[in-house]
Amino acid sequence: MIPHLIYEVGRKLGLNHPGTGIGFAVPLSAINQPALSLLKEGTAANIQTDDNDGKDDKQMDRKFDLIVAIMNQGYSEEFMTVAREAGAGGGTVINARGLMKTGPAKIFGISVQYEKEVILILTAREKKVPIMEAVSKSHGVASKAEGIVFSLPAENITGIDLRQL
Repeated sequence: MIPHLIYEVGRKLGLNHPGTGIGFAVPLSAINQPALSLLKEGTAANIQTDDNDGKDDKQMDRKFDLIVAIMNQGYSEEFMTVAREAGAGGGTVINARGLMKTGPAKIFGISVQYEKEVILILTAREKKVPIMEAVSKSHGVASKAEGIVFSLPAENITGIDLRQL
């Protein structure tokens, strides 16, 4: 059903016209593993890829990935410059707010919620590791950006010329 649903979403939203958006599917069961392995390594520059580890033939045929980066606000332009130099075609920035376990931090009695940026980059699988390595070195957890970078497999893509990825 996924290819049919993605087709219908693309058709109804007009994603066949340039600049109108991109649609794709991401298997939710893949979300935690890349992020956890990245955090366990303790260094953002050491990218572990498990593209062949325990995956069935359908998963092995996937040709695209979604790189997700979450970092402190104000670093997205620098991040995207590094990502483009490493092979990314473009990305999407989403403004977000970080929440602590105990709620907002208090500075001088004023509640402060830390602003974050989430950057999404859809890319060809062979470009994933070079992009992730480059942005992790410059914007990883040890940098001022304090970025976490992980990837998810993407499939059934619509709304973009795949040759651009």
